[in-house]
Amino acid sequence: MKATLQKMTMMLTLPALVILFGCSGHPEWMKFTDKDVINEIQEDGTIIWAGSKTGLIKLDKSTEKVDRWTVNNSGLSDNEVRAVAIDPSGTKWFGTALGLSVYDGTNWEGYDADNSGLPGNNVNHIDIGKNGAKWIATSAGLGRLEGAEWKSYTNATSGIRDDVVNFVTVDNQGVKWIGTNAAGLITLKDSTWTVYDTSNSKLPSLNIRQIAFDKNNTKWVATSRGLVSFDGSTWNVYTTSNSGLPDNLIKAVAIDADGNKWVGTNKGLAKLEGTSWKVFTANNSDLPNSRINVLYFDTAGNLWIGMDGGGLAAYKVGGVVLPEN
Repeated sequence: MKATLQKMTMMLTLPALVILFGCSGHPEWMKFTDKDVINEIQEDGTIIWAGSKTGLIKLDKSTEKVDRWTVNNSGLSDNEVRAVAIDPSGTKWFGTALGLSVYDGTNWEGYDADNSGLPGNNVNHIDIGKNGAKWIATSAGLGRLEGAEWKSYTNATSGIRDDVVNFVTVDNQGVKWIGTNAAGLITLKDSTWTVYDTSNSKLPSLNIRQIAFDKNNTKWVATSRGLVSFDGSTWNVYTTSNSGLPDNLIKAVAIDADGNKWVGTNKGLAKLEGTSWKVFTANNSDLPNSRINVLYFDTAGNLWIGMDGGGLAAYKVGGVVLPEN
């Protein structure tokens, strides 16, 4: 009888352990830093780079070792790192509150409004196009660096409408999608500018935080008053009143390999699967903090979560997948 009870206990315990730790051998939720304000996340092989308010975080996924870089031990222009991008050669581009800091693995180089064509020192986001051009969103306009040639786009010199640019990304057709602070969503195709605002679209706000593309090239737009999808002709708006969103202030959106949309808000992480919503908060899950700043999927399908005061974490159903050391 005792042996039978032990066998039954094992049968009950093992599935529970699989749920807790996942098939990967790691738990579904993993926390790597605490209390950091994370602004940006990028993958570089086994390395996760995370820009924070107090410096750059380098996480080696194979060892889970965290290194912190600041102005005191690196060539960073400033400790507030708001943007991270990695070009095809492996060179890292870090956007700070005092310009661009570029690191090729050995040497550092700095660009600011005084020594380059960067329109402003406050860098909010960086995107690198297929041709290698760097598109740099700043609080004083949009910059482009192609080879050694700089070009600046401002309200006075282009159709950008607002010099405070929060976000820029290039789609698979080479169109630049630009999120501004107070002028809405703007596109640049070749030399043609198109402005989407509250008068000619269903955008609920002119404050655009981020833009992501799904496999159908539908744009998912994070705004300060809801989530928006735009397929080129039809606009759909998701708010707390017509969806499962926990908050209308949308800070981040990421799309997984199955096409599910993951949405970061100030009140939790929301997942849209088809028409079904699921919300993760610090109260109903192991999410360390409900204030989400940035979301990023790595090549293993892990969802990396950067929080406002909650640090850096990762989530994956079945267990976070990390490389062997």
